Amino acid sequence: MNKRNEANGMRKVILLFGFDDLQGGQQAFALQELTKAMDVLVCRARKESYRQPVLPILQQAVSGHPEKPTESGNPVKALPAKMIVFAAFSDEELYHVLDLCPACGITRDVLKAALTPANSRWNAFRLCENIMEEHRKIREMQEMQNT
Repeated sequence: MNKRNEANGMRKVILLFGFDDLQGGQQAFALQELTKAMDVLVCRARKESYRQPVLPILQQAVSGHPEKPTESGNPVKALPAKMIVFAAFSDEELYHVLDLCPACGITRDVLKAALTPANSRWNAFRLCENIMEEHRKIREMQEMQNT
């Protein structure tokens, strides 16, 4: 039985970007194991899909039938940082999973975002840039408060 988020009927999904290497595979497996009781689907996004909006990547992962992205002829570059997108989590569930991340080897430098109606239309590059910009602004505000 797939548990759905009561608010929107979606399945809880953790979508991983940039977890393509062996370490990323181990982290994905550990996260899947630790969230098994929550019936969370943990998926690694294929690098070739990074130009697509996040929502279709997520839908393809849930369906179990990822479509081959249209090739533009240009190789897809890597993201500047690993990134995790959480879909259909309540605040309490999200905080619980975030607390599990260090046990999976997922460090604080991995970017994290909850899926929203706005960012679901962005591709992985735009979402990554947005999160990095938010982090930069937060650091600047913290520095200003410390001076």
